[in-house]
Amino acid sequence: MANDVEIENTFLKEVRVLRNPALGAFLMYRLALAYSQENELAENAPINLLFLVLPILYYRDTHDIVSSTQKKTGLSGYAAKFVTNNRSDVLLFIHDRAVEMRELSYDALRSGTLYELFQIDKETGRVIAATRRTSESSIPKSVEAMGRQADKLGIWFSKLSLLDISSYLKVAF
Repeated sequence: MANDVEIENTFLKEVRVLRNPALGAFLMYRLALAYSQENELAENAPINLLFLVLPILYYRDTHDIVSSTQKKTGLSGYAAKFVTNNRSDVLLFIHDRAVEMRELSYDALRSGTLYELFQIDKETGRVIAATRRTSESSIPKSVEAMGRQADKLGIWFSKLSLLDISSYLKVAF
């Protein structure tokens, strides 16, 4: 019985951490910054892409594959891993998760703009990441690890069109 209480407390703590708009804003910032630094045309990230950060990084089945996929492999290699492992159904869940997490993503966007991690260009619909970086020593290791995964997504996304991203991840923008 005591073990059940510990498991429930751990679960509730994890839910509170993941439902924290500041964490979502940090991850969105990292994606947007990596996107703008790696994009060959020096463009900023389309706002649509920020709505994929939380559905991919907050779920173990999609997060673990990001974590185990090398940057150079790209989004096509990431998506192929699901097919290779007979888990292509997981890709179909990303769109549904994005819809379910829309409010949390909006809260993270608001937090990111409020704390000046990024700005949203209302004319282009692109996200301009602040160029300053927080000292990695001030960020908890678990959060920094998620930040590196968001960087990886930003790099992968920067190499592709929205149409290609939509096709690989089975999402609609």
